[in-house]
Amino acid sequence: MRIGINLLYLLPGIVGGTETYASGLLSGLSRIVSTEDFLIFVNEQAEDWQLPPGENFRRVVCPVSGLNRFKRFVYEQSILPRLLREYNVDVLHSLGYVSPLLAHCPTIVTIHDLNFRVSGNGMSLIRRMSLELFVRQSAMRARTILTVSEFSRAQILETFKVQAQKVVVTYLGPRPLPGANPSHRRDSEALRYVQSKVPYILAFSSRSRNKNLGQLIRAFALLGERLTHPHQLVLVGHPPSEGGILSVIKSLSLQEKVIWTGYLDDNSLHSLLKGAQMLVFPSFYEGFGLPVLEAMQSGVPVVCSNRASLPEIAGEAALYFDPSSVEDMAEKIARVASSMILQDELRQRGYENVKRFSWVDTAQKTLALYRNAITHPAVEIET
Repeated sequence: MRIGINLLYLLPGIVGGTETYASGLLSGLSRIVSTEDFLIFVNEQAEDWQLPPGENFRRVVCPVSGLNRFKRFVYEQSILPRLLREYNVDVLHSLGYVSPLLAHCPTIVTIHDLNFRVSGNGMSLIRRMSLELFVRQSAMRARTILTVSEFSRAQILETFKVQAQKVVVTYLGPRPLPGANPSHRRDSEALRYVQSKVPYILAFSSRSRNKNLGQLIRAFALLGERLTHPHQLVLVGHPPSEGGILSVIKSLSLQEKVIWTGYLDDNSLHSLLKGAQMLVFPSFYEGFGLPVLEAMQSGVPVVCSNRASLPEIAGEAALYFDPSSVEDMAEKIARVASSMILQDELRQRGYENVKRFSWVDTAQKTLALYRNAITHPAVEIET
């Protein structure tokens, strides 16, 4: 069986959770397969992206830039189908929402969420319309649609009106904890927070409106009135390009207490996460919420939004708040910050919760779907 993996969307270090998904799935597959042959179709930016070891994982570098979405879409729809025939691919799995509509073989597409329809994340109208068209048509023509949570599955079924058995949930898993790395600099900019005596709350920065950073910063401002010890809010990533959130920080006189780390490699991120008093995840919308699992794996208490997929993924191992309420968010953060007992309880629950998620389990379920697609290739295109 020759399986094509479409990673033409992949921009290493940029696309976030969809890169983690690709890496985790391929790693899981490499641990359970021996006879299947995988062809990984990548763009020019991913020509050095690490694949699992073994002769049955081969890279096909396509002469197209992933930085130009229009050219990538054109290549994906016109040239990739010809390559699938040339390489005798039996089934194609597209991991980034869109698959070639004219593929000769059965297709499987992973639609992580419908965030582009719900919030748009500041996308241009033409990009949103293009995604609406291509994601919908990819879903209709696919043998199977994979998604990453029951929450996303329900949205896909409601939006695209496909048959229920066609949409299958395969959860993500946390990235493996990094091993010892003697060459890693211990005095990096990020790690100075770990060594600081001031406790810090960790969150993730993003340009996406659904990440709800403004409300988080307003809630953090209220903590000064409720905690006996000062805290810092450390945001992984770069400040948003627009000035709205920066203006909020300035108006609340938080410039010395809210810190952006910039881009972090995995080792620095893990060290920073391990030193945090808690992870706060205030999103209005998440298809999965991978940082929640990675915090739990690292023994970090989680305080998070009660919206979208987050209760499904965090289970009973997080303290939840209403993300639209600054008061509720601040109260829950203060409760965890003030109680070592509650911190330890959340930490132990997190260790148990994360056991539900495994890349090997995800790979086994996905491999079974590859085999089923080849055995039963026909699919009726929905209208």
